[in-house]
Amino acid sequence: MLVYLGGLTFLMYKLPLVECLMFGALISATDPVTVLSIFQELGSDVNLYALVFGESVLNDAMAISLYRTMSSVRSNAAGGENIFMMILQFLEIFVGSMSSGVGVGFISSLLFKYAGLDIDNLQNLECCLFVLFPYFSYMLAEGLGLSGIVSILFTGMVMKHYTYSNLSDNSQRFVSAFFHLLSSLAETFVFIYMGFDIAMEEHSWSHVGFIIFSIVSFVLLSHITSWVYSILCLEFGSLT
Repeated sequence: MLVYLGGLTFLMYKLPLVECLMFGALISATDPVTVLSIFQELGSDVNLYALVFGESVLNDAMAISLYRTMSSVRSNAAGGENIFMMILQFLEIFVGSMSSGVGVGFISSLLFKYAGLDIDNLQNLECCLFVLFPYFSYMLAEGLGLSGIVSILFTGMVMKHYTYSNLSDNSQRFVSAFFHLLSSLAETFVFIYMGFDIAMEEHSWSHVGFIIFSIVSFVLLSHITSWVYSILCLEFGSLT
């Protein structure tokens, strides 16, 4: 909203409101990779690690749903959708993606619990199915016009709590190492790709005001939010 107001006051490049909301949704997702790595090195409390990681993944899910909603509104701008329809579309994408992901996760839990895949000669099949279920969740959500990333997120949460415990010991060790490897490769690839993109792409500096105003707005709002949150924590903490 500050970016939109900055455009109205000619402090920066003027963008339509919908595009400002898309920009806000795009940059609202935080990346806790560095923070979580520091937590692991310092041996921080498990609950603190879970809180930071959980807030980040839920924030990512909300940001993806908001961005897809705003993108759809921008594409159908001629239709004159009102605020109520925007909220309804956001809830449709988010709740639908979450429901499909949770549903696939519980189906996998029931399958691994009652199918008897934990015997020795079926452990390869057990591991393959465990890896393929999240991909199935992603494809199902995309086929329904929902968010596959949000769906696979909730599938992973359900499978971690319910499906993983139904695996055999050898399969648990294998899938843990496999997903840890995939996670490390994905994080490394993202940073490498960003570095190559910054170095090789031709960048435009025609909207420096937009960049500076956005950075100043983010820093200002983050400090205000932290200040308000600290006051609320101290206030409610003193009451308890």
